[in-house]
Amino acid sequence: MSLQISGATDDNGGAPAAPAAAADGRTGTPEDQQLAWVAMGLTTIPKLSLYKHADTLQRLSLHGNRIGRLDNLGALRALTALVLSANRLRSLGGGLAGLTSLAKLDLSRNLLAGVDGLQGLTALAHLVRGSPTVPP
Repeated sequence: MSLQISGATDDNGGAPAAPAAAADGRTGTPEDQQLAWVAMGLTTIPKLSLYKHADTLQRLSLHGNRIGRLDNLGALRALTALVLSANRLRSLGGGLAGLTSLAKLDLSRNLLAGVDGLQGLTALAHLVRGSPTVPP
């Protein structure tokens, strides 16, 4: 298995296409198994184990928030794509542990000096790192 590493992302931050947003900005349907909380000013990742479809969620975009740590992702065993671009991550810690189905990960536009913490992501085939920047 090979890992493709990119240095940049597209204009929408690599966010997966999402259905129309609800009034509170959240999206997601059982049919497409994706959820996007984009540019909502989140400083932490919501407790996704409470999400109705957490056990089958395949794509999650948290692009353009102010997230500084990776928490509450462990319940997302079916997750295949995760967009964390344009946040305030300084390290990954063990926040990605258990995401063994994850194939695509976008970490661009964060404060990461390195990407330690990818051990155990056996399905990871595409990693977008980008250069460290200070998000708004």
